[in-house]
Amino acid sequence: MWYNLNYIPFSPMANPYLPKKLLKIFFVGAGLTLLALIFLVYHGQLPIRNWFSFWPRAEERPTGTYPKLALYWTSPFMTLEQAQQASRYDLIVADMENMINNRASLAVIKNINPRAKLVAYANPMEFFNYIDPTARPLQAQMINAAALGGNRWRLRTPAGGPVIFYPGMSMNNLSDWCPAVNGQKWNEYSANFFLQRVLFDPIWDGFFLDNATENISWIYNGWIDADNNGQPDDPMALDKSWQAGISRFLQVIMDAKGKNFILIGNKGSLAFLDQTGGKMFEHFPNDYLGDKKDNGWWQSMSNYAQTGPYSILNAEEKQGRQYWQFVLASTLMGDGYFSYGQNNLSWFNEYRPLGQPVAAAKKAGDCWERQFTQGKVRACPKNQTGQITYDRK
Repeated sequence: MWYNLNYIPFSPMANPYLPKKLLKIFFVGAGLTLLALIFLVYHGQLPIRNWFSFWPRAEERPTGTYPKLALYWTSPFMTLEQAQQASRYDLIVADMENMINNRASLAVIKNINPRAKLVAYANPMEFFNYIDPTARPLQAQMINAAALGGNRWRLRTPAGGPVIFYPGMSMNNLSDWCPAVNGQKWNEYSANFFLQRVLFDPIWDGFFLDNATENISWIYNGWIDADNNGQPDDPMALDKSWQAGISRFLQVIMDAKGKNFILIGNKGSLAFLDQTGGKMFEHFPNDYLGDKKDNGWWQSMSNYAQTGPYSILNAEEKQGRQYWQFVLASTLMGDGYFSYGQNNLSWFNEYRPLGQPVAAAKKAGDCWERQFTQGKVRACPKNQTGQITYDRK
């Protein structure tokens, strides 16, 4: 059966004189509009939180409520679904490679939760020995740059071999003894690399320096030759040079980005406090920070109180529920952030809002307690337990 299209109002076929070019203009215009929208979303310039109603909605948490939660994401990839879940967190430490591999995921986080702080993770102290350059293109560029410099930026033993801290990786020379290549030492080159290739993007609120340690003489029992003279370095002199090198790295970024840019270092020591706004206590508590009582809890908590507003207490996944509840309770004795594991988006009932702290933590027998507007928290370092009690509504 043939239909008379002349009865369809405003149909292009109702008017035989309507140029076919109008159809082409319509479809080209629609295509260009769609491309423009994709571009704006990709670059985080267009709010999308109400567009994708078919996504599972992240649980809403009131602004500024406790516990404050951090996500420690060192994977170079993050899917859009993972980004939607990540938007529930207050502070997201995300591997810098995500900016290249899936920047749209970072934009999703910012659009769903504009108050979230997004911090770029990097580890200039070490390179993976074998990487997929398509997965880690930024690190591949840094490896190539070091190779072009004759690998003079790599940290060596007196015998000339690589220095290894983490299995599968080898270390770079962040000390101020490092030889200059084309006028730059490794600490300066790597800091400028991050500024030019990563931190120029306004999507980042800060930078996370893994292995922000002020000493390395304990690695390889001091069998390190950072000054490249073929002899083992004096441990005290080596640590002094290493601390100066890390400080220089941080200062280059701080000078370029300003004091409001967040800098976080991974090691809960009291070094570099004039340059960082927080420290991560990975696998809290840390018994290497000084006093070892209760697995270093007292020393860790003392440092935690001094290391800045963006400090993070990190719970290791494999130790079980009682342990991470203890780490969460310890976090709530102060005003920093709690993180669970690494690349882990698990969401626990204990993340329910506690409101605001009523007062500072106080000692109660062998434990410490803190009252919040919607509950009470108790941390007991002697038996490594924690408890959160919520007020009934």
